[in-house]
Parts: sequence; C-alpha cells; structure tokens
Amino acid sequence: MRNLFLILLSISAFNSTGQMTGSTPYIAQFGINQVENDSGANWQITNADENDMVIAIVDDSDEVVAHAFIKSKEYYMFKNLPIGNYSYKFSAAGDYFESKRITKFTGCDPADYICEGDSEWTMEVWVERSSLVGKTGEISKDEFFN
Repeated sequence: MRNLFLILLSISAFNSTGQMTGSTPYIAQFGINQVENDSGANWQITNADENDMVIAIVDDSDEVVAHAFIKSKEYYMFKNLPIGNYSYKFSAAGDYFESKRITKFTGCDPADYICEGDSEWTMEVWVERSSLVGKTGEISKDEFFN
C-alpha cells in the first residue's frame, strides 16, 4: 500500500510541473514581465484556439514587455502593464503569428479614482485558418523571438 501511495504521489508531482496558464516560459528570450505599479493598464487575453499558446505583448519599439502561456479555452490577464501602445505576437502548435494592430493603454490615475483591477481591454486570440491563403499573420520562429 505504501508503494502505491509513493507511485501516485510521484505521478501527481510529475503532472504538476507542466505549463500552467500565466507561466512565463521564455524569460531567457524576453526577460521578466514589465509592471508599472497601479497603472491599471490590464489586458485580458482569452485563448479561443484549439491549441495552447504563448502570447507576447510588444511595445512601439518592437520589444516584448510581457509574455504568458495560456492553455486552450482559458484566459490570462496581464496586470499593470506600463502605459503605452501595444501589439502582440503568439505561438501555437509550433507556428508563429503576429498582429500589428495597435491597442492603446491609458490605464487609470489612482489620484483621481481607485483602480478596481478590471481589464482596460479584453481580446480573444486564435489562429485564423483559411484553406486558400494559409494562416493569417504567420511569421517565422526567428521573427517571433526577435
């Protein structure tokens, strides 16, 4: 009985080391996520795709300011991003994509009112597939990491 307990414990420990929504697997490539305390610039991203993804938030200078792993059909909120303009890129199922559409974050001014922690913007992300054209916004692995 004791051996069975140890086997079950080791299996559960093994399964708990997998990626979880919100983890940051590319710290070595992108650095730690940038945060501006109480900025209120919160962006909730829902992974509407059938595959897990890693999404990277990109500033005006094409630098990644934050990234996160998001399981399929789950969401993650980037909290207190620095105030600015952002686009995004993401990887899913071994493919890489980007959207250059700019989203402007003004955040909230805690001197005027209390930031409630709600998202300033929400968005669903998925791979747009078309049998005629391929995949919209596809980029190379090098473009994703640079």
